[in-house]
Amino acid sequence: MTIKEIYENKNELIALKKAAIKHSDVCVNIPLKELSTNKEVIINGFDGLQKVVANTYYWLDSHGDVHVKGCFTKSIKENIGKIFHLDSHDSSAGFRSKVANVKEVLELEVPWSAFGKQKDGNTICLIGVSELIEDYNKQVYDAYKNGEVDQHSVGMIYKDITLAINDPEYDEEYRNWLNVYPLLGNPEKADEEGYFWVIKQAALKEYSCLLWDGSNILTPSAKENIEPSNDTHESKEADNSHNVTLEQKTKISIYNFN
Repeated sequence: MTIKEIYENKNELIALKKAAIKHSDVCVNIPLKELSTNKEVIINGFDGLQKVVANTYYWLDSHGDVHVKGCFTKSIKENIGKIFHLDSHDSSAGFRSKVANVKEVLELEVPWSAFGKQKDGNTICLIGVSELIEDYNKQVYDAYKNGEVDQHSVGMIYKDITLAINDPEYDEEYRNWLNVYPLLGNPEKADEEGYFWVIKQAALKEYSCLLWDGSNILTPSAKENIEPSNDTHESKEADNSHNVTLEQKTKISIYNFN
């Protein structure tokens, strides 16, 4: 579709997005011992609490979407007991589909440099903290234990979406572009496309471990410890207990098992 056609059919396209569950691009796994504020459970020398990056914001993904700060905050606060950790987005077996119990889900500002990007400023990582249960799915449990899982993705439902277009002819959409474009980690893709969808709010249903690589190139080879950024952007969405917990207590090590 041309930019004009996308603009003219904006409401219909948004309705179609809201009607489906989105499985996001894949993000890197981060098994972090320091992340959780809960008491850790050690099972045969293996930390039963697994911490993963389920999504990375301000990255234009293959769905044409850019998740922005606070997009999952409301959902996390309201539904923490109803967010699940699955295998490959498969919920067909009901409660038997779970591979772990989700203990925490948090949004954390992290410098782009943590992902090998030569860009000032921060992205935001959606962090899931899961207590892996061997009896739920032994194969997945063993894969985590052996450090074989390095890919994750979220399952979500769109709630509040707006369109950004790189053309001053479209007043509101161009303002959206000007507001979000400077924060992108891959602005070259936005330049190529000329538009993107801004995901302002979404309902987080689950995050999954995956076998195959995805199209998200934010799988870093960084091995150093990374402190959460102190260069936070003030907003009502950012002022919540999840971010405070992370910023006060978290030190991150990112691993690439590829």
